[in-house]
Amino acid sequence: MKILFLNSAPIVKLGMGRGFVRLGHEVEFIHPGEQEPDVMLAKIDAFKPDLLFTDGGVGRVEAITGIIDRTGIPHIYWGIEDPVARNMSLAYGRKSVLTLTTFTEWIDELYRPNGIRAISVPFACNPGFHRRGVYRPELARELAFVGNNYEVHPNRLAGNRLLFEPLIGRGADIAFYGGAHWVSGKFAFRIPQDMYKGYMAYEHWPDLCASVPFILGVHSINGSKTMQSMRTFEVLGCAGFFFTQHTTAIEAMFENHTHLVWSRSPEETLELYDYYRSRPDAMERIRKQGQQFVYDHHTYDHRAAQILEALKPLL
Repeated sequence: MKILFLNSAPIVKLGMGRGFVRLGHEVEFIHPGEQEPDVMLAKIDAFKPDLLFTDGGVGRVEAITGIIDRTGIPHIYWGIEDPVARNMSLAYGRKSVLTLTTFTEWIDELYRPNGIRAISVPFACNPGFHRRGVYRPELARELAFVGNNYEVHPNRLAGNRLLFEPLIGRGADIAFYGGAHWVSGKFAFRIPQDMYKGYMAYEHWPDLCASVPFILGVHSINGSKTMQSMRTFEVLGCAGFFFTQHTTAIEAMFENHTHLVWSRSPEETLELYDYYRSRPDAMERIRKQGQQFVYDHHTYDHRAAQILEALKPLL
């Protein structure tokens, strides 16, 4: 089968797309500079895909749905922004032979009532990329967080207060990678200027996890059994020690102190930080167990196989 991804973000180019390739399918991507509808149509004509695949797609709904209508090629939508972009997900879902959602609760709450066939497909890791990296002194810190500063998600703000504030107050050595809103002063939560390191290229993830003892994680959504930051799977795949805010999905899918470590309060954050920083052997045990767990259960090979099985009666 030939699958054209209408994007080339790392989550598909180094993630979902690789899962399909390892299962024996041919994939291609729409790259930056190929986003205009006429250019995409020309690539479709040259590649002749059996399936089109869109992940998220903010600001592209009209262009993508127009292409689906013009080509008549079956389309898969992966709602990686669920449950935030309701109208966008409905628009894509109505044009798709199959919708995949990271927010399993929307299958019954949104998609099925609107006549949209949907299955739960959480994030995952790609062992071909998400693997143990090498120590790099220029990346070395005691803790690191990769992601942008947000003010629109109450759970994300709670995570900032739960993880970041107590550690910064303790004087911990933390590197923050992401957009400049961490230090711009435009958002209520702000970090010390010397902790901000700018953007980090996605390709550095394995080496970051090998160079930093604690990789921090916060989540925009809580209350879902599946929706959480994609970083969970990526960090574990890279054999990182994931020190994260507790969420329903984290608890549903992973075991505390076995695959990762979660905190429920600022006080617990400092207790766990003190406990594990003095126990490097325990941290290494959790790194290995977490990596093996996602390799056994949560790779993009697993996700691609699940999608293909769901497609059998539809194509």
